[in-house]
Amino acid sequence: MKKIVLFFVAVFCLMTTGFAAGMQPTAANWTANINVEMLSKYLKLSEQQAKEVGHISSFFKEEMRTANNADSTRAELTTKAVKTNLRLISKTLDKKQYEKYALLVETTLNNKGIKLSK
Repeated sequence: MKKIVLFFVAVFCLMTTGFAAGMQPTAANWTANINVEMLSKYLKLSEQQAKEVGHISSFFKEEMRTANNADSTRAELTTKAVKTNLRLISKTLDKKQYEKYALLVETTLNNKGIKLSK
């Protein structure tokens, strides 16, 4: 009986560890895919703003793909891509929309475990 209980405890521990390991944030697989339609609804963008945000998001996705493929300069390229994205977006959105967007970007980066270099 004792062996059976120990067996189930060991299986439970292994399952919990495996599940927790799968929940860890990882920057390696973030493709910077942005759902522009959902973002437009959240930020209440005009049609012209949504179009521009779509173009900026496509450009950001390409920059992040380049950063993810780099080995030694990944952190630098990621930081550059995010800063460029925020600079371009700030020209398109009004102040209130930009504040919401910047918060979304910061939250996403934190959730993905991405640390920007200074």
